[in-house]
Amino acid sequence: MTASTKITTIHIKNNTFVPAELTVLPGTGITWVNDDAVTHIVKATGGATGKFVSAELITGARFGYTFGEATGTYEFMDPKYPDMKGAIIIKKGETLWVATNTPATSP
Repeated sequence: MTASTKITTIHIKNNTFVPAELTVLPGTGITWVNDDAVTHIVKATGGATGKFVSAELITGARFGYTFGEATGTYEFMDPKYPDMKGAIIIKKGETLWVATNTPATSP
């Protein structure tokens, strides 16, 4: 699977973005899913202002955005909840996954 076909999901739960920060490869698509009982909006802020903004997302609704090849940090928030913030970090590299497990050895 190439980065251009990878889609990553951010859930909206308890008025927070979960996870609040993601580091992904260029060309990655991000999908936000509203798991809250209230409506939410996903809106780019800071240096990313104007890049993307969702409509009001009712419970269960999704909003997607695919990032281009430019690297950088793209901040976002829900304007109705000023403390609800997040960021997508676009970074080039062969892989961004880190191995945390080591193979078991036989005695």
